[in-house]
Amino acid sequence: MLYPEKLKDNEYIRMIALRRDKSGNVGKGEEDKIVRYLKSFKSFQWFINEFRETHDVYNQIATNYGKKDGTITSQRMRKVIYLDFDRKDYPDMKDARDCTQMIKDKISKLFLHGCINSGHGYHYYVSIHPTCKVKEVVEINKTLVSILGADIKAASPTQISRPPCTYNHKLDDGSYDYENKEKWLFVKVIDNRYRVGNQFKAFKLPYLSKLINYYNKQQENIKILEKQKYDYESLNEYPCYLCVRKMLNEGA
Repeated sequence: MLYPEKLKDNEYIRMIALRRDKSGNVGKGEEDKIVRYLKSFKSFQWFINEFRETHDVYNQIATNYGKKDGTITSQRMRKVIYLDFDRKDYPDMKDARDCTQMIKDKISKLFLHGCINSGHGYHYYVSIHPTCKVKEVVEINKTLVSILGADIKAASPTQISRPPCTYNHKLDDGSYDYENKEKWLFVKVIDNRYRVGNQFKAFKLPYLSKLINYYNKQQENIKILEKQKYDYESLNEYPCYLCVRKMLNEGA
């Protein structure tokens, strides 16, 4: 879902393994931050299995130009919109179904191709046509984050995410524990509809912009209707049937 089946000669998947102290700060030792530039799923899998118990493992969402340091200029190609919802921001949220419904209530036509339980929340992936216009993707991503109430910090051009089958060593109080395995949270796939069935379709960016514009127009209409107060008690003052006046005032 994130990467092309075949990478270009100077294109890599950038993987990061971080080991933090109890306060959440990354250590300063050589083994506290490990970065690798990979070319295959086999090596991707190896990296996860090698470091998932001793570190928090992440992958860069965009592919990387060469073996650069993961800055904005090294981001090459994106295939997804990324949404990160933290459960602590939504205390009434019981599970992923509630989170998905919250998204659908706002933009019903935004198909969610993948959902991952990160341990403390839910990560959603929306497939888009592969593009090197990373800035354009990020702008749309940020707008969707703002509309849907996701974490704005997770809409960065250099965004990284937790891959499934890793461990989240962050505890509920914000501290990190790499010693007691029974406290670790497993990062797992809840839903994956990428290329499932004949109806799979990756979004084009202009279509996502249309969905955003439609949502914004709906919000403007709601504001207008809320401003228009209509006195249904004084029916004799209006030379019109109530049902017609109600439609004109509130919309069909």
